[in-house]
Amino acid sequence: FVFVSGTIGEERAIDAVKQGATDYVVKDRVTHITSVIRRALREKEDHQKRVEAEQKLREREQQLSSIYDTVEDVIFHLAVEKDRRYRFISVNPAFLKTTGLDYDQVVGKRVDEIVPEPALSLVLQKYGQAMQDKRVVRWEETSEYPKGSLTGEISVAPVFDNAGICTHLVGSVHDITERKRAEEQIRLLAHTVRSISDAVSITDVKDTVIFVNKAFLELYGYMEEEILGKNISIVRSPNNPPEVVRQILPETLKGGWQGELINMRKDGSEFFVHVSISIVHDQRRIPVALVGVSRDITERKKAEAEIMRRATERDL
Repeated sequence: FVFVSGTIGEERAIDAVKQGATDYVVKDRVTHITSVIRRALREKEDHQKRVEAEQKLREREQQLSSIYDTVEDVIFHLAVEKDRRYRFISVNPAFLKTTGLDYDQVVGKRVDEIVPEPALSLVLQKYGQAMQDKRVVRWEETSEYPKGSLTGEISVAPVFDNAGICTHLVGSVHDITERKRAEEQIRLLAHTVRSISDAVSITDVKDTVIFVNKAFLELYGYMEEEILGKNISIVRSPNNPPEVVRQILPETLKGGWQGELINMRKDGSEFFVHVSISIVHDQRRIPVALVGVSRDITERKKAEAEIMRRATERDL
């Protein structure tokens, strides 16, 4: 509000401004009131804009704080000190949960007090690279913490002041420990499957071939590129009983199927196989693949036929 008076002294008018008045006008200077009112309106508008901006800033800070505290990935904030030393000034709850460390064990400590070798050398080299190249640097790292060995996809971004000096580093870590373990198990399984003597095939739930081992290729006479992407029926003889063939996929999807079939090589020659097919589910128990293991039983079938022949001859 604007204070107008013909009796108040200038000192009291100034006190009124200090207590909230936008301005004051003495009556013998009332001609100035238009400009004073305009200034007061501008100041009110500016004040309102500042209030709104401060409110938006507080809301933005609350949003960022919420993200910082609830995001599953590790986030950390480092101060860059002299001689390229780095000190933790903030970490989010995911950092503490993932590493098994307490807040007081991390915040305020130098990186070399928290990250063990040999990971430390790689970390310091990457921090220096981010500062020198003035860009985000990403890498994979495995470290030992109270919770055990952890592998993460790390990214670090440098923060510079107005003088172009790097004062802070902000980093994130996406925990891929379980993924790496699963990949190692898959590699081991793949090596095992490739090495066994039985013919192994993996198809999707529509029977399209997505993997075969070396024994499969040798047994059926195909090159890998000739069989991948084809329906598994390519190796089945048309001489199989139709009712048997029709039940294979439905029974497998119910839990598994095994039995004897007449299969066919690339050259068209037929032979007997014993086939066992099982189903693979994802974490949601949804079928994603079928694994078939087949073994050539031609010699066994010949032996059985010879036994039957001799038994028949004896009966005659």
